[in-house]
Amino acid sequence: MRSSAEESLLWDRADRGIAPLPGVCVSALTQNAQAFRRIRPEEGERASSEPVARDVASALRAYARTNARALRLAPDVRMDISRPRYSFRVAPDGQLVVEIIIQIVQKARRITGVTVVASADGSIRT
Repeated sequence: MRSSAEESLLWDRADRGIAPLPGVCVSALTQNAQAFRRIRPEEGERASSEPVARDVASALRAYARTNARALRLAPDVRMDISRPRYSFRVAPDGQLVVEIIIQIVQKARRITGVTVVASADGSIRT
């Protein structure tokens, strides 16, 4: 970063045509949203999410490798991928906006990475 001026802090826009996130990530979003049904779930209502988390992590690793160039990552450098975060917010027009947020970091000679923001259907925001 050359300066703290606003134009130095803006992120580059993503390339158009980046493949959507794997379906397992979108399915995990649905399970995550259902966890908010009640403040205190009844006993046995929350099933273990461990198998789902492993499936999501595996799918995201494969997605990142396959789409490395489009995501401006080096395909031959190890990628550390965060578990997905889910954002539920109200847009200015009053509509609910649900997004999937994933961070991918690479550490080689310098630290680089990308934050992927996808719509609830898995399509990447550009």
